[in-house]
Amino acid sequence: ALLEAFSARMLEEGAPAVLISVKDKGESWNHAAGVRNLESGGQVSVSDPVRIGGITETFIAVSVMKLAGEGKLDLDSQVSTYLPEFGSVLHPPGPVTVRQLLTHESGLPDFSVPLLASGHWEETANRPLSLEQQLALAATVRWDGRLARIFDYSRSNYTALALMVERLRGRSIAQVLAEDIARPLGLRTTRLGGFPPAGMVHG
Repeated sequence: ALLEAFSARMLEEGAPAVLISVKDKGESWNHAAGVRNLESGGQVSVSDPVRIGGITETFIAVSVMKLAGEGKLDLDSQVSTYLPEFGSVLHPPGPVTVRQLLTHESGLPDFSVPLLASGHWEETANRPLSLEQQLALAATVRWDGRLARIFDYSRSNYTALALMVERLRGRSIAQVLAEDIARPLGLRTTRLGGFPPAGMVHG
C-alpha cells in the first residue's frame, strides 16, 4: 500500500510512469502505472526498458575496484599515472587521486554544465559524446581548487574513471561493463550505448 501510494503521488506530480519491482526471499511484487511515452501514450509495463542513468556509476566503480583487487590500479595513485593527458587537458589545481574521483572529492568540473548550456535540452541530452569529448567539455570550466577533498558531485569524475578502465583493460567501457556486471548478474537486456530499444519508457 505504501508503494502504491508513492506511485500515485509521483504520477500526480508529473512523472510519466512509475515502475517498481520488489524481490525478497523468493517472493516478488511488481507494479507499473502511467504511460510509456508522453506523445504516443501506451500503458507501461514492468518489462519495458528504462534508462538506468546514474546507476552506471556504480557499475564503473565495481570495474575500478576489480582492477584494484587485481593489482593493476592503486586507488591512492595520481590519476595521471593511468591517464597521462589528465593534467594537460584539465589543468587540475593540485594532485588528484583515483580515490578522489570515486568519492566525488576531486573538485573536477561537471561536463554536463557547459553541455546543457550549449543548446536546447532535448538536443544536448541526447547528443552522443565520447569520454574524451566529455572531459574536453569539463576543461572549459574553471577548476575550483577549494572544492577538492569535499564531496562535490560531478559526472566528469566517472568519465575519467571509465576512460581509465578502458585503457587498463584495452576494451571499450561498454564491453568491460558487460563482462564485469551484466553477464555475471544475468542482466541479458542491460547494455551501454547504441540506439535505445523499441518501447523504452520516455518522459
